[in-house]
Amino acid sequence: MSKTIEIKIPDIGGFDDVPVIEVMVKPGDAVQAEDSLLTLESDKATMDVPSPAAGTIKSVKVKVGDKIMEVVLTDIGPKVVASTRLAASVLPNASLLFPGGVVQNMLGNTFVSLFPQAGQTFQVRIPDLDAYRVIDARYDAGAKGGVLMVVGRTPKGIFDRLVFRFDGMFQTYDVRKVEDIGTPQGLNFVVTDAGMCICMDEDDKLELTSVNMGSSSVKTITDKMLGGDLRLFKRGGQVFMSRGDKVFSMRMR
Repeated sequence: MSKTIEIKIPDIGGFDDVPVIEVMVKPGDAVQAEDSLLTLESDKATMDVPSPAAGTIKSVKVKVGDKIMEVVLTDIGPKVVASTRLAASVLPNASLLFPGGVVQNMLGNTFVSLFPQAGQTFQVRIPDLDAYRVIDARYDAGAKGGVLMVVGRTPKGIFDRLVFRFDGMFQTYDVRKVEDIGTPQGLNFVVTDAGMCICMDEDDKLELTSVNMGSSSVKTITDKMLGGDLRLFKRGGQVFMSRGDKVFSMRMR
């Protein structure tokens, strides 16, 4: 018996249609589940549309240049028919899993899902990231909403570091941008239970900021022992630094 499988995502707004830039199958091709059928492209990202089932392509009703927002895959016995109609679409391959969360680009609209603690998830729409390709990200819950740091690449190939702070319910945020950080070396920071974000910055300095939204104070600490290979971590509410097999404790005065 025939059945129709519709692939959709929630309404993301701002896009009336999305062009097809590549069709990867033709009638008679055998496909497996998750094989890519075609590629869609927005001005910010591309996505592959996968087959939800194994079978043989009976017909392909789209071509390069068509503009669509829904892919309908019809399973007719061993046959799979790919067609389209105007609706919504998804970016299954435009997600980046990082410590503490997931960043997703949905046709140029960036959403971040954060996991402050087990069993708790908040999804936040972050327009400040729309113009970037996210290279690296990390979230540390710490206290009072925690801190999300993101390294993004601009269309000109410049890397910026963005620091986001949230209210306790993740309804609002503020952002501080550190522009042109050079070649990314990885995000190295912790958020203390007392509400302090401690970050090893791109110049091998310790950067101290509050997790409270609206606070503009940024303090830096320089020391000859600091360097990019020194890693920050927390244990039992205390902040430590490690280099090789050596561990150093940190005390704030």
